[in-house]
Amino acid sequence: MGAAHRSGSLPPEDWGAPTGDARLNIQKGDFLVDVSMPARYSRQLLDVFILALAIAGAIIGPVLTLRAMPPDFPAWAVTTLIAFEVVLPPTTALLFVHRKDRRGTGKRE
Repeated sequence: MGAAHRSGSLPPEDWGAPTGDARLNIQKGDFLVDVSMPARYSRQLLDVFILALAIAGAIIGPVLTLRAMPPDFPAWAVTTLIAFEVVLPPTTALLFVHRKDRRGTGKRE
């Protein structure tokens, strides 16, 4: 068993082999995430990742903006920028997550 092979994960030589499961493998250095689930739930996992990234962006974006702005920058411009950073990522994510429902091509469970 190699360093990258953990209990329950596929060894690298089996990556890409057909299975009945949807698998997500993320590895960077010693950090390894291996998620396996029935393929019918893969869309829900993707939805969770999209929403988590949008929420993180809505929180981190304004913090970084406040740190980067010089003190003499107009307050209205900072407020407008932060408003866009708080509203746009979650709204865009929700549009992508629920796009299947709006088209009427499938049901969400």
